[in-house]
Amino acid sequence: MHTVYIVDDDKPVIDSFWMKRGLFRGCGFEICGAETTPHEALKDIREKHPDVVISDLKMPGMTGIELLLALQEDLFPPLFVIVSAYNEYKDVRRLFRTTKGFDYLVKPMSDEMLMDLLNRLAGRLDSGAPQPENNTGSRKLDEILQYVNEYYTMNHSLESLAERFSVVPNYICNLFAKHMGTSLTAYLTSMRMEKAE
Repeated sequence: MHTVYIVDDDKPVIDSFWMKRGLFRGCGFEICGAETTPHEALKDIREKHPDVVISDLKMPGMTGIELLLALQEDLFPPLFVIVSAYNEYKDVRRLFRTTKGFDYLVKPMSDEMLMDLLNRLAGRLDSGAPQPENNTGSRKLDEILQYVNEYYTMNHSLESLAERFSVVPNYICNLFAKHMGTSLTAYLTSMRMEKAE
């Protein structure tokens, strides 16, 4: 079973993650610890060596970005997920190029989003390497990628794309998971971060 560590200065947020322990276990993860103070979290993470850290972006004393960068100095840094109430692509885009930053999600996070995240994390951890993002092997997915890249400023959703390409939303979700090891939301986030430069 993979391990995950939660860092958020808002205790109710941490409590909400603890209440979802069953969801975590169902996706192959165990919460091995949580901390509201980033500096204390850094020490605890280095002792427990979790596979994944889920951290808030803005915290007093140390931001999620600073925590991630500090952990990059370790021999085996964990995969890192930033969760924030702020939609700040520019603040985190560098993480995905030079570190083990895995995803950036905007609060509040639904159970569906959390399950999707955990399944993608498990896929990455189990494979030991990121999935390739070119030559997907699916003509339908290639068409969808071409469309969302061309019209990246539009507010795309599984439902809107399913309607446009005459498929069901779950089919698109499965295409992204199978061929790219990510979700539509994560792909759009990463793409928009790159185009925001």
